[in-house]
Amino acid sequence: MSSKIYQIKISIKDSYPLIWRRLYIHSDILLTDFHKMLQTVVGWSNAYSHQFIKDDVYYVLPSDNFGNDGATIDYREKKVSDLLDDEENKIFYEYDFRDRWLHEIELENILDVDPHNTYPFCQDGELHCPPEGCGGVEGYDDLLSILSDIDNEEYYETIKWLGEDFDAHEFDKCFVNEMLRRKNFGCKVY
Repeated sequence: MSSKIYQIKISIKDSYPLIWRRLYIHSDILLTDFHKMLQTVVGWSNAYSHQFIKDDVYYVLPSDNFGNDGATIDYREKKVSDLLDDEENKIFYEYDFRDRWLHEIELENILDVDPHNTYPFCQDGELHCPPEGCGGVEGYDDLLSILSDIDNEEYYETIKWLGEDFDAHEFDKCFVNEMLRRKNFGCKVY
């Protein structure tokens, strides 16, 4: 089968309002490269362990296997099309096992390659990526609550940690696409 283009929607589960991205990728890319793209598109720094999950099977790097309850598979030779092969298929991507950022990845559409496009590219998305180390979705909700109240005793400390230019509503698609064109899809590799 020749490579197709997958229109993928990535959403951080349980985030409200929903933090999401729409990405176009070749169907036959390796999960190792897809991981790098996800890091860049969502806005993570690749500092923590991760895994893909489908039907209670955990697709991991051998160094990231932390005793999952289900079967584990080394994903280094697996392609995205091995896990997603029909429209509306879903898998999950978990990042940072302490904060437990769970991403739902849905295959929205299967398309032919458009010779006028460069892949991968991010078509759209909403909201800024939460900062790493903030305590997962609940911690991020608490952080946003602090930022909404200048009288909160933690407000200035939180601004200092995040930086004064942090905007929870910002998503810079042009920057993300510029990063995706770089080596390792803009992902830091440790």
